Amino acid sequence: MFEIILADDHSLWLLNVPKNDYCNIMNGLSMDKTSSFQIPEEHFHKLEKSSDSVDKEQLVHETKTLERVKKLELVTVLARRKMLPAGFELCMCDIVQEILREPQYYHLYFKYLKSLEANDVNLLQDIVSSFYSVLKSNSKQARNSESVKNFTGLAFSLIDFMMEYGYYTDAEKVMSGLMNFLSESHHLDIWMTKYQGFVKLMRLRNRNYDFTTASLAYHNAVEMTWQIKMMSFGKDILDEGELCNELSHMLLELGSINPAFSWSQSALKVCLEMCWFWENH
Repeated sequence: MFEIILADDHSLWLLNVPKNDYCNIMNGLSMDKTSSFQIPEEHFHKLEKSSDSVDKEQLVHETKTLERVKKLELVTVLARRKMLPAGFELCMCDIVQEILREPQYYHLYFKYLKSLEANDVNLLQDIVSSFYSVLKSNSKQARNSESVKNFTGLAFSLIDFMMEYGYYTDAEKVMSGLMNFLSESHHLDIWMTKYQGFVKLMRLRNRNYDFTTASLAYHNAVEMTWQIKMMSFGKDILDEGELCNELSHMLLELGSINPAFSWSQSALKVCLEMCWFWENH
């Protein structure tokens, strides 16, 4: 685990790494003294001057966001120059995990990411590339249920993060990498994960108005439900509510109003049944 510390003046960065690596990193930092994005000083100044408790709370979140984005930018630069210890992966570092754990603040990060993109710095692409690298190096662990759980959780969080603000191409790359990873195994433990992956893929393509490929994801999800229902306990663990909801969404966008309404009712029925099941078991 590599700890990154931001100094009070926002200009000095330290990493908790061996001495030799530390020296190399600090030499690299001397070449990157300025960030690629502008800090909204006026915005921060207004929040600091305000006596409103809401503004004070926002200032705390804005400051935390700025620090994390600066850290992420720096680590990305060092990763590109291969100046971080062997085995380091951007998508697995604490900064990315901290960002993904707080979806209510995603909008604060994207304003900085957009600013960086304007300067030809695309951190999301680096994170996606890192995720591909992690999956490739762990392909032999595809049968390991714990690995599947960890990689699936990370992939779904990355997809939700990118999908929130229209980064559908990058989100689809993450999902494609995950589904290829899952295809390495046909074990029963993976069936539900594959089903959830196809549902998530359908949702992604629906939001991107790509209904042809969304339909393919739907049919793949349905095929997985057939396999899951073959198990004696399959119906008890299968939640088809979200799948019905996404099908309703797709049909509505395609102009099939009555079928869309019918599937939305089916989704609601499944949700009510699942609520009753968990309340009584």
